[in-house]
Amino acid sequence: MPIQTEYIKKVLLLLPSGSEVLEAAAFVDVFGWHQAIGSAVCQLITCSATREVSLSFGQAMLAQMLLGEVEVDDFAALALPGGFGSYGYYQHAASEPYLDLIRGFSQQKKPVAAICTGAIILAEAGLLKNRRATTYSKEDGWAEQLQKAGAYFTDDPLTIDGHIITSQNPASAIWVALTLLEWLAGKPERSFIQEQMGF
Repeated sequence: MPIQTEYIKKVLLLLPSGSEVLEAAAFVDVFGWHQAIGSAVCQLITCSATREVSLSFGQAMLAQMLLGEVEVDDFAALALPGGFGSYGYYQHAASEPYLDLIRGFSQQKKPVAAICTGAIILAEAGLLKNRRATTYSKEDGWAEQLQKAGAYFTDDPLTIDGHIITSQNPASAIWVALTLLEWLAGKPERSFIQEQMGF
């Protein structure tokens, strides 16, 4: 028996230009497997400033929604991949339309999950002040940006503080997506999908 649409928990995957493909794909795959063979109580919806999104490494993706179409009340959580400045990530992700939407989720204490340099965008939005957080740490400067924004840098692969998840690198992407699935669909569902996907 299909789940009634009013009970489905929608997850918004923000895709600023320059987002890293693997980090976005982790959310798409985990929630895709959940829809295909799991309890299907969650649905992932992609969103960007434009319908066609230029990702890192010359790849592209189509967004299902535009920023201006999103009503925060309709969603249960927000997911944000990191990205590369050389592909325009910071120029787009740190613009006010993205930051305003991110703030809207946090103000309602809805889960916000950011991978790698996505944490820098959460800091720009003011979400990490007095919170524990992590970000990419293989180059100088990233941790310092979090600290300047008032965050306590943990240097851990994945850090949870309240309703916010941050992580360090592409390798952590699948674990962030699985953690978000657990928050929304429960630990048994996370365990089932994780085992079925071979992690």
